[in-house]
Amino acid sequence: MKDFIYVAGLFRSGTTLVQEMLTEKGKSFIFHEPRFGDGWWQFEGLDRSYLRTWDVELPKFESIGNLFQWFEGQGIQIGAKEIRNKGGCNYYNMFAGKLRLVVVDRDPYYIYLSCYNMMLRNNDKFTWSPQYAPLSAINVFRELLPEVKNINAIWELCHPERKMVVHYGDIVANPSNITKMYELCKSEVTTPDIGGYHRILPRGEYETKKHGNAITTKSLGSVDTPAHIIEDAVKLRNLINKEKAWN
Repeated sequence: MKDFIYVAGLFRSGTTLVQEMLTEKGKSFIFHEPRFGDGWWQFEGLDRSYLRTWDVELPKFESIGNLFQWFEGQGIQIGAKEIRNKGGCNYYNMFAGKLRLVVVDRDPYYIYLSCYNMMLRNNDKFTWSPQYAPLSAINVFRELLPEVKNINAIWELCHPERKMVVHYGDIVANPSNITKMYELCKSEVTTPDIGGYHRILPRGEYETKKHGNAITTKSLGSVDTPAHIIEDAVKLRNLINKEKAWN
């Protein structure tokens, strides 16, 4: 079996972008938050829809093992992207010696601004994450802290040669970091389909228009951000950075 790629990260940190960079038809498929590590899966909708764009119809599987064997038979490397990482250590146990860990890191300051931007786009409605309402550094920190601890746990388990941190800003600024990620994952991807998942999701229309099929330097700079939001973003940065074990 080819090495399993586990993409971990916090909400709004760029995990979907990295997931797509590691996915290519006939070579690699990174599942979108399938929860394999929790002992079940939820890929019926999004992943099946994306695979259909490749003319691949997933059979029904009785177990996770059957699913992995099917992909192995196709010669396709597989992995999973998660932002709910409580099953992270289970991934490590499932793929002992065959797991490659990519932690997508983004400055919590920009995670907070991204939350604010999403709030504006949704007319102050928190349908995407109601637990963040009202938006505050403390609310976001409370929700992200368990995920920070979950990522810390699997980070500590993995051998240094089988893990890396990918900084969102570094990917945008320096494509050589993408090459390093491919080398770590032993990935055969050559033409990643940036924006692939977004094209099949109505809620991803904004990101598709923003990035297209390329990684860009477009950010939240166009948002006129109030001073109190900036202050909260700095506060979240300080709180999260004190807790992270990865760097």
